[in-house]
Amino acid sequence: TPTPLKLAQLHEAHLNKIPFENLAQHGAVGGPASLDFTLTSNKILDRNRGGFCFELNSLFASLLEQLGYSVQRIGAKVARGTDEKGRPIYGDHPTHVFLLVRDEMQQPWFVDVGFAEPPLHPLKYEYDIVQTTPEGMQSKLERVDDGIHAELLWGGGTTWNKRLQWKLEDLNNHRDLDDFAFNLKCVQREDCNFGRKIIVCRIDREQKVTLTGNKLKITGPPRFQEGGVVPNITILDSVDEVREVIEQKFGIVMEESGGLDLARSLEEESATAWASM
Repeated sequence: TPTPLKLAQLHEAHLNKIPFENLAQHGAVGGPASLDFTLTSNKILDRNRGGFCFELNSLFASLLEQLGYSVQRIGAKVARGTDEKGRPIYGDHPTHVFLLVRDEMQQPWFVDVGFAEPPLHPLKYEYDIVQTTPEGMQSKLERVDDGIHAELLWGGGTTWNKRLQWKLEDLNNHRDLDDFAFNLKCVQREDCNFGRKIIVCRIDREQKVTLTGNKLKITGPPRFQEGGVVPNITILDSVDEVREVIEQKFGIVMEESGGLDLARSLEEESATAWASM
């Protein structure tokens, strides 16, 4: 039965076990990410790798559909900081995909296991309510004043950060994964954030473990508390050390990270793209 409880359990288990990662764009085994379901399934389920939104959410969507949930794939733009007036800066094209999932009662849920730090559980697709998930993250969905878009915000109290934006009209459209081929190509360019820096991330209720380039950051426990949490940061001295951490912390065996190249990541060390990761 496609219940909300089962959906939440599957969502949390996925985030606990399968890392977000873009190693393929930095020389790791297997070649670039693909929209081919067989290749994605082999990479994640057979080789115990991770991936990013187009891979992780597509595989999760297939599982949910087999379990009786209704699933739509929604393209979204990712906020890349703010302008001088504090307004979010979005790219020209959607470079992310999340899932709009309906349970047995046709309640819609915002579902995303393919973002580097999504809410640990699905969010009810309802606007203007603060939703707190088990790890302590606060999120809300809002309509934009232009009447065309909606956004996901993280934060709490008087401080909210806009993270994703999508078109309201897309909520009424059913798109196949193949429809996102152009969007995947945008993410795979070398000048895109993913092309500029290695990122691997895994989250659970108590801890967030992130590798950006040669920097290992461990946040928590707890992940969230009043006044913020100071992460523990370790700088790794070599590509071999990075590969060892990828195996130890994220379960991706050394054979899969063969050929890993840190060059672009180290060039981007001062970039703001992953400053908050």
